[in-house]
Formats: sequence, structure tokens, C-alpha cells
Amino acid sequence: MWFICLQVAIKYVTKDEEHEDVQLEGQGLLPLEVALMTRVNSAPACPNVLKLLEWFEHPGRYVMILERPDPCQDLHSFCEENGCLDESQAKKVLMQLISALKHCESRGVFHRDVKPQNLLICTDTNEIKLLDFGCGHLLKDSEYKEFAGTLSFAPPEWFRSHSYRAGPATAWSLGVTLYQLLCGSLPFKFHKLAATCEWNEPALIARFLEGLNMNLKDEIYSCEIQKSVG
Repeated sequence: MWFICLQVAIKYVTKDEEHEDVQLEGQGLLPLEVALMTRVNSAPACPNVLKLLEWFEHPGRYVMILERPDPCQDLHSFCEENGCLDESQAKKVLMQLISALKHCESRGVFHRDVKPQNLLICTDTNEIKLLDFGCGHLLKDSEYKEFAGTLSFAPPEWFRSHSYRAGPATAWSLGVTLYQLLCGSLPFKFHKLAATCEWNEPALIARFLEGLNMNLKDEIYSCEIQKSVG
């Protein structure tokens, strides 16, 4: 008999008054986060999305058993320890993150909290995995009127009208994430200034844009086009 020792992460989630269950075909009634991860993990899965291995329900809470690559680190901590990513590294991260987000979209899932802290980097392979669907929701074409996620990565329209759509909001958070990975800071002085595009360091922004090669500029431009028409 063979035994496989597998490293995992365990997430405990308390069922508070905002807890939401959803009906998933063939699965019954599931906590929203479990339902979202079940959707994105169903075959064929995406290697850039963290796997939910098992989950258990208890009175007042549920427990999620998650994949834990080894060695790995969240991208925010990785950059704090090793410095900002260079363009080559950032492009590899960006392409993997886009792959993960497109996969989520194809499964009807809106992650809603894209940021470096929610990206794992496998430090021996540089593979990226998107994690933490705790702020996520089912994807819809209409506007969302409630905010969930991190305000520093929220799109300008949330501060202007308290509403946003999934595609443009995802593209915006993707751009803020890329900027932070390359520059080591957020692009705005305060998150509400995203609504007026009052940049944190105008000179740094100018150098950031001027210094990028055309391939990476094209990737950013593509995200902005998706945001403007999403």
C-alpha cells in the first residue's frame, strides 16, 4: 500500500450574517465560495487557479482544504523580499493571470479581488496561481451594486456611481496589480483618487510608461480596451 504525503492549506470560514449559499447543479446547495471554486476547478481545470481539494461543513462555519504548492509565496511578499519584477517576469505573470481570469469567465465566475496578495508564485517554476474566491460572485452581464474586494484595486466607476461591471472592473484591477508588481507601489495617492486619475507619482508614471517595451504596452493597452468597452 502506498501513502502520498500532500501539503495542503486549510481555510476556515465563519458563516456570518452576510453568508450566502447558491444552488449548483448536481451538487446541491453550497457556500458561495465553495460553489465558485467547484465551478472553476471542474475539468478541464486551469493550472493557474488554485485547486479546492475538499470541503466540510460544520455548524457556524465551513472548512476548505486547498492545494498548497511547495515552495510558494504570495506575490506581494515575494516582491517585498526580492524587489519589483522586471518586465520579463511581469509579462510571464500577466499572461498566466489573464489565462486564469479568462478561465474564470468561461465558468461564469467573477473573482472580484485580483491583487498581488491573491496570487501565489511557485518559486521553483515561476508558475502563478490565482487564489481566494471569498469576495467573488457568479458572473452576470448587468451591473453590480455592492462592493467586495480591496478598495485600492476598485475601478473608478465604483467611486463615481457605486456600480460596476465585471469585465471592466477585472481589467482595472489587473492593471493596478501589474503596476504594483513593476513599481512597488500603488498608482494613486488614495484609492478614491482613482475616480479622478490623480496619480501617486506623476513623474514615476511617465517613466513607467516610457520605459516599457512595445509588447508589454500592447498587453496593457489590450486590458484598457476591454475595460472601456466591457
